[in-house]
Amino acid sequence: MIGYCFRCHRGLTDTDSVLRGMGPICAGKVIELSQSAGITDKVDLPFDIDKMDIICRREEDGLHFNINQVFRHHSPTGMEWGYVGSGPADFALNIVELFMREYPDMPCVEIWDKQLVTMQGWRLHQPFKDQFVAKLPREGGVIKGDVIRSWVAKERKSQKR
Repeated sequence: MIGYCFRCHRGLTDTDSVLRGMGPICAGKVIELSQSAGITDKVDLPFDIDKMDIICRREEDGLHFNINQVFRHHSPTGMEWGYVGSGPADFALNIVELFMREYPDMPCVEIWDKQLVTMQGWRLHQPFKDQFVAKLPREGGVIKGDVIRSWVAKERKSQKR
């Protein structure tokens, strides 16, 4: 497990922060941004740190995820799936950045509100959205972590050419 915040890229030492992928300051900012935007998405689905499957589900009480929306750039209303748009773009960005943690010391680029994302994650999130997130059924689904990991590795390799 990599011990740095995937929002600000500072080192993490606390076990809970490492598991969350963010320190307490960044986690607080993420919660504050979501609340101020009126986003009611719930992060209450199981996340297996080894498999890293991404799960989303639409229920009567709203959208449910197994990952936090750490990065907000495209959509003021939160993450979504099942179409090509701003909500799916933010969902894709958060998924790809989660998998970029496996490649430490990557160069970063600043996006909206001084958030730092990896340059490769920024380049890959739109193609990832088109190939995976936009194709999820309206009710939700699972994107397997091993499929994501393989896709990211292949795309990173092809970008180096």
